[in-house]
Amino acid sequence: THGYPCVVFIDEADAILGKRGSGRTSDMDKTIVPMFLTEMDGMEESGALVILATNRPDTLDPAVTRDGRIDRKVEVGRPTMETAPEDFRLHLQGKPTCKDTSLDDLIEYGVKELFSEGNVLTTAQLKGGGVLNFTLGHVCNGGMIAGVVDHATSIALRRDLRDGTKHGLTRSDVNEAIAEVLAENRKLNHQDDFNTTFADFKQTIVSVKTLA
Repeated sequence: THGYPCVVFIDEADAILGKRGSGRTSDMDKTIVPMFLTEMDGMEESGALVILATNRPDTLDPAVTRDGRIDRKVEVGRPTMETAPEDFRLHLQGKPTCKDTSLDDLIEYGVKELFSEGNVLTTAQLKGGGVLNFTLGHVCNGGMIAGVVDHATSIALRRDLRDGTKHGLTRSDVNEAIAEVLAENRKLNHQDDFNTTFADFKQTIVSVKTLA
């Protein structure tokens, strides 16, 4: 009525549009997937936009993802040491930093610490005595960087309120925030990410140990 197209956004699309007959969603997929495909057939006339988001595109039903139904497929990769600075800059913008640390210095330090080889989540022992470390950097995403900045900001705010000062964000705050995120992630299951990261070593891994 206002001249704008309708946008339908389905997050975690794999939960309802998984491969039929896979057994992951009982018999629900036998009715939901065909119903979704039928509705999609009339979308061109309506002018509506349908956006699907998923972390497991490999589990979606092929009829859903085939060309002609999904016009564009966009992969959003994980941040790397090269791209993470822009994520940090986005979330740190406008936040006060301590007088002896510039925004660029804080960003550089945050990226270095987040992708540090010392932030180990899981270790894998290889045949022959080698060791693979699965680190926080392997599971880093944009939400994690936002969380680190949020944690660091809260730490700095509590300190300044307690001491009656206005120091702003420091490297120590970022370091403590990353330590908190590391501890939180050690309690989570990262099996899928671990298997993907070390797929080439699957046959040589003899034991896996998750750090507490």
